[in-house]
Amino acid sequence: MANGIFICLVFLSHLRQYEPWLEEIDSWILVQNSQMLGQLMVAPFFFFSGWGMMCSLQKRGKDYVRSLVNRRFPGLLLKFAAAVLVFWAVQSLLGQRYSWEQVLLSLVGWRSLGNSNWFIFMTLLMYLMVAGVFALLPRQRYVQGVLILGAILAPVVFAMGQLKPPYWYDTILCLPAGMWWCYLCNGKSTKELCRGGFARSYWCLRGGGCTIMRVIW
Repeated sequence: MANGIFICLVFLSHLRQYEPWLEEIDSWILVQNSQMLGQLMVAPFFFFSGWGMMCSLQKRGKDYVRSLVNRRFPGLLLKFAAAVLVFWAVQSLLGQRYSWEQVLLSLVGWRSLGNSNWFIFMTLLMYLMVAGVFALLPRQRYVQGVLILGAILAPVVFAMGQLKPPYWYDTILCLPAGMWWCYLCNGKSTKELCRGGFARSYWCLRGGGCTIMRVIW
């Protein structure tokens, strides 16, 4: 249900880019969506993706890692590249011209022909990073895997900060956070997790992390 709500908000956000008349609608949803929610619409997708990846790793192990490389990554890349090629063909018919460098880089999401691209690029990057890290680790080394993934993401975020706008990288750390949360839950319900010192530890870590991120950025 939560993902469905955020999907609707993302859809409305992108629809406004192609339908100018929506700008004139005095809608609470659209106003909140464009001015206040921002990247909070995207953060749950990465968080839930991290959760799902860790759950799949715990259940399927190396088979899931192979599926990321053999099915998930090429499947998403081919679908995105096909959509970009259609977009390029239509724009070319309308008289728009692009360099071959821009077209080729747009096929993997690094550049754009006017289409949305950054989310796909970061998703593809996450597939490769998660697959690479857990392919090299023995089974059930989940803590080490998440820590290594977080350590690799730190310089990636820094590099992205030099090359791309903040919205490219400011939600990506939600993915290892979702993986970590799944590992900590270990099949327990939210009610069970809130008992004892777990809730206090969680809020201390979350508050400290937010403070550090605020100081850095």
